[in-house]
Amino acid sequence: MRWPVPNGVHYREGQSVKYGIRPVHLDVDSGGIPAEVVVVEPMGAETELVVKVGDTSLTLVTHGRSSAGPGERIALAPQAAHAHVFDAATGARL
Repeated sequence: MRWPVPNGVHYREGQSVKYGIRPVHLDVDSGGIPAEVVVVEPMGAETELVVKVGDTSLTLVTHGRSSAGPGERIALAPQAAHAHVFDAATGARL
């Protein structure tokens, strides 16, 4: 799966990396990365969604109420400028 990275991040083709992004920097967008909603947790003015992308669980925070429910498919659009990419072998930030 390909996730957008910030400008200036360089890594080798096929290099194993870890991707880090805060829950508030993941948006729901129809053209994004496919995910399945696992849990919807209303938190007043925000809603936390726990989603699965492949075998990985992620949390994202949306403003207001979410219309998505458990078991539904959504698409995630990470805000690339806020992402961090790390070398999986060394942990060094790229």
